[in-house]
Amino acid sequence: MTKAMDVTIRRADAAARVVVAGEVDLASADRLREALESELGSGRPILVDLASCTFIDSVGLSVLIQAAQRAGRTLGIVSPSPAVRRLIELTQLESLIPVFESEADAADLTSSRAAAE
Repeated sequence: MTKAMDVTIRRADAAARVVVAGEVDLASADRLREALESELGSGRPILVDLASCTFIDSVGLSVLIQAAQRAGRTLGIVSPSPAVRRLIELTQLESLIPVFESEADAADLTSSRAAAE
């Protein structure tokens, strides 16, 4: 049985954190797309927290790639779970989207916006 996906957005001055829990697949990818699109116009960097994401399929990866193409270098992945990290490595997604072990490691991404203001 598929574990339902939950998406939570936590906004701070430096960045928006999109926290994904559960499985991202064809049935749930639109919810992730909507969450990311709601933040793309804010001008804030977006950190996609995948620590509690247990699975992501090609549709979910496509959503991340499309968001990264729109956001430029202001979108990053934070704390991918082991299963998701393996897929990121296999697909070489980190060549398109920076991947950070923790939110603290993503400080360069979030501080670049603060420096630009």
